[in-house]
Amino acid sequence: LLVGVEIFARMASVTGVGAAFADFVSTMELGRVEFLLMMLLVYLVLGTFMEPPPMLFVTMPVTVL
Repeated sequence: LLVGVEIFARMASVTGVGAAFADFVSTMELGRVEFLLMMLLVYLVLGTFMEPPPMLFVTMPVTVL
């Protein structure tokens, strides 16, 4: 699992997914509360398909940027 997460994190950084997500969020001009609510909604949707630890490992490289 951790090897797959590492590969995903490297692929996300090489393809620029993190930067694109940061640009997308900054153009939405969300406040802190709205951003947290949006991330909560993303985690709720992902939580219907994935277990919590893999879900956090997969989304952490994107949300840290």
